[in-house]
Amino acid sequence: MSFTGKGRPTVPMSGPPPIIVPLPPPPYPMGIIAEYTRHTTPITLRVRELKWSHSGDDFKIKDAVIGALLFKVDAKVFSLSSKKILLDHTGRQLFEFCHVGFFTSSYQGESCDPSKKLLFTVDKIGYFNPKLEIVFDNLAGDGRRQRWTLRGRWLSGVAQITTDSGFIVASISRDYGSMGDIFFDKQTYDVTVAPGVDAAFVSALCVCLDEAYHDRRERY
Repeated sequence: MSFTGKGRPTVPMSGPPPIIVPLPPPPYPMGIIAEYTRHTTPITLRVRELKWSHSGDDFKIKDAVIGALLFKVDAKVFSLSSKKILLDHTGRQLFEFCHVGFFTSSYQGESCDPSKKLLFTVDKIGYFNPKLEIVFDNLAGDGRRQRWTLRGRWLSGVAQITTDSGFIVASISRDYGSMGDIFFDKQTYDVTVAPGVDAAFVSALCVCLDEAYHDRRERY
């Protein structure tokens, strides 16, 4: 999968075959970076937490079909807010996001330039089966305020991101097939992103959901 028309080498994909959900495109591009809305068919991402990361919160995101690296999430060591940076496959920084507040499971994303422009907010609602409320200005499309909801049965491995009108922009499934993941308490997710939806943005939202799930488990 190439977002810009430039091909990348194919790498054999390890692990179980991806679960590809046939999602239709929204009426207009949605997200915060237009470059990553240009896929004309659904794309399935494999989001994998790195077992041997020095920070414990790094992720790699690959095309689940061909195995090409698309994005990487690097955690900043010693950051009290657990700040993370989303990078593309070349190492270019796209934006950063972090946990905000000491007694809430809320997150916000900012640009990496000196302006630190607020790009999106994510708030967890509920504890035993939490959902995430996502708010952002649609910079990849019409610029208007968008509200998405991420909800599902996370422990059984199924969740969806929908618009406030109920349109599904991404479908998430969790891989329980790796004993190594279970032993090291690391997670792997397959995420199908609808055509015209920002795959970089969705990747970051999946990491926020992963953290929200771990926050709930650690408290209860």
